[in-house]
Amino acid sequence: MLFRSLFLVACFTVRIVAGAQEIQIVNAGIPGENSAEVKARFHNALKASHPSFVIIYVGMNDAVNERKFLPIAASIRNIDWMRNDARAAGAVPVLVTVHHVDASRVLLRHDPKVYGAVGPNGRIDELDAALEQLATAHRIRLVDLRAVFDHAGGATPALSPDGVHFNEAGYRLLADAVRAALPSHLSAATTVLCIGDSLTFGIGVRPVGASERANENYLYPTYPAQLAEGISGAALKFGVN
Repeated sequence: MLFRSLFLVACFTVRIVAGAQEIQIVNAGIPGENSAEVKARFHNALKASHPSFVIIYVGMNDAVNERKFLPIAASIRNIDWMRNDARAAGAVPVLVTVHHVDASRVLLRHDPKVYGAVGPNGRIDELDAALEQLATAHRIRLVDLRAVFDHAGGATPALSPDGVHFNEAGYRLLADAVRAALPSHLSAATTVLCIGDSLTFGIGVRPVGASERANENYLYPTYPAQLAEGISGAALKFGVN
């Protein structure tokens, strides 16, 4: 089995080659973006990668980053537009709920007043409820990441260095949850486009501006990279040296 990588605009692709079968996992995460910003580049990302599946994982900035706040209705319109654009391109969209943050740590660097009475996790709950309604209405595959992390104890220091982003173990939970939403067998020439914000890019394990390859031998353990490992069944080398 051979693993290769290349740059595609702001994306990073891991190609899994096993015999005649080649599967591509595209990391199209850009830190700091809300759903409107991801929507603005979504169609170009589809044209560049021609995916079979699109993992649309957005909303953390919409709900928690006050500089990127959006009304829930606007977030859902953006996500629904991306869902429709993916289907029009012949791709299967997969949505991901937003996990609860560690509010005690988040509120050390954000003004509690910006979240109102509900707090950051209340805003997340409101967004996730609307996201679940959207998935049900259009029969879209939904990865309930919030439930996965709630079951694991939340965005604690064991899984998250800052209460929002993940460490290697946290991104493994995300990758495993996404893998479970995809068919057990993926046909040859399948491309999975993972698009979103810093949680797709891999903040917490991958420096800003870095490619997904730490060096010629190692990949940063982002969720798309760990998804590639889960799909291939082969152990990739994760780390920084």
